[in-house]
Amino acid sequence: MKGGAMRWLCTGAILLWALSAWAEVPRMGVAVGTVTMEGKQWQRISFRPDIPIGPFGVALDIELFLDQKGNISKRGWDFSTGQATRETIFRKIYYVRYGRQGEPVFMKLGALDDVTLGYGLIVDGYTNALEYPSVKRIGFQGDVRLGGGLRLQWLVNDLDDAFTGGPWFAARASAPLLGKLRVGGTLAMDINQYAGLKDRDGDDVPDALDPFPDDGTAWTNTDADSDFPDEIPDYRVVKGDTVWVDTLDINGDNIYDRGEYRNLRGPEPSKKSENKDRITVVGVDLGYPILEGPVKLELYGQAAKFLMVEDGGGWGFAAPGLRLTVGPLRARLEYRNFQGRFRPEYFNDMYEIERARVVGDSAVTKEAGLDSISLKGVFGKAVLRVMNIVSVRASYQYLSGKERNQRFYVDGRALEPLLRQVPRLGELSAYYHKDHIDTREAGFFDPTPNTIYGYRIGFKVGDGVQLVWHTHYEYTGTAKNPKRHKYVTVETEVKF
Repeated sequence: MKGGAMRWLCTGAILLWALSAWAEVPRMGVAVGTVTMEGKQWQRISFRPDIPIGPFGVALDIELFLDQKGNISKRGWDFSTGQATRETIFRKIYYVRYGRQGEPVFMKLGALDDVTLGYGLIVDGYTNALEYPSVKRIGFQGDVRLGGGLRLQWLVNDLDDAFTGGPWFAARASAPLLGKLRVGGTLAMDINQYAGLKDRDGDDVPDALDPFPDDGTAWTNTDADSDFPDEIPDYRVVKGDTVWVDTLDINGDNIYDRGEYRNLRGPEPSKKSENKDRITVVGVDLGYPILEGPVKLELYGQAAKFLMVEDGGGWGFAAPGLRLTVGPLRARLEYRNFQGRFRPEYFNDMYEIERARVVGDSAVTKEAGLDSISLKGVFGKAVLRVMNIVSVRASYQYLSGKERNQRFYVDGRALEPLLRQVPRLGELSAYYHKDHIDTREAGFFDPTPNTIYGYRIGFKVGDGVQLVWHTHYEYTGTAKNPKRHKYVTVETEVKF
């Protein structure tokens, strides 16, 4: 294992040297620190070359995970199965891009951040890097402007999911109609929401239901002793029949010796491929510029419908809406009306966490939590750079009807002019996101499974060297009994 990893590192170093000789201004970063991965603490060493080559840009992430004994984990260096090989290759890519945001042609392969299609009713602020580095996804994003004002946009969340038949994707096309009026159409489809369940050993059984999540040859334990292979067989042959028994009782006595037999095998865990659930969302939008120039004001409307959902799906619209851009402020405000099993921004920054979860012994999709609703209200979102020292982004939604639904997002970061005022401070940011807020059941800021928050602090310890502390919190369980999970990453970043 160690030899294989070293061979790959040497090969990668030669390739990076060759690319650097051709690249314009290559940059290399090194990160060393502690990360929480699969419930355990690991030392992580990561080499991060960022190489611009003409209109292209390549950012790699070549990593090693070490335990307390110095043993190298096979994570990222496993070629035992097709899925493991794909993940090994994909994990080396942070992103590869052509062009930049806002240029006529922009494409990106790898980590995707803050992707919004149209006015955001279907896809808004999506990221596939929320769980990085413990989970790496290789997404594919495109934004191409063609002649006649035609614009095409698309994204695929993870190419590895495409190999297992379970990616989700979205596409949008927009074009001018009747002068300055623009019309757009969006299609988003999750081919199989259950593909979002993590399965790191590739045995088709989700980790949360797999008693042996790191062994692809085992996925059921008949005597609940957590051993594989079991030191004591799980079965005995009695009168020609195979009887599955628990060979040890709670006192450690051998039940078989006492002649007691109990059928404890039960059903095998549900496999991901046996559960499939597709959801499709289609939408249209219209936009017309009222003001152009230093102050831009746009009037818009958008509507969407959920398809292939039980109970007839649902629909919703956001109109009228206003989008304002003036100096450092970008903001929008819209009236909303939703009916049936519909949720706005279904594909948002939390989607990879909400897509499918294990609750108890069952897997539950985000779609399964869509109750039929009849809600009306307002939504607002703003991004502001304050005197070029702080950047703040916030959004709030308030809908009412038979039920009430609120949502609140806020995140902020200090910009370079402010960071320079504090000695040794290299980074400072924080975020708080909460969906499905109902103050009749709990307080506005009470934690629920739809709450995430965290912060990042970076301290400069030398020229080009920064120590970064990232703390991230998530919740599982139910709204009445949430269970908090804390993830801490401490890394030393070196840039040169």
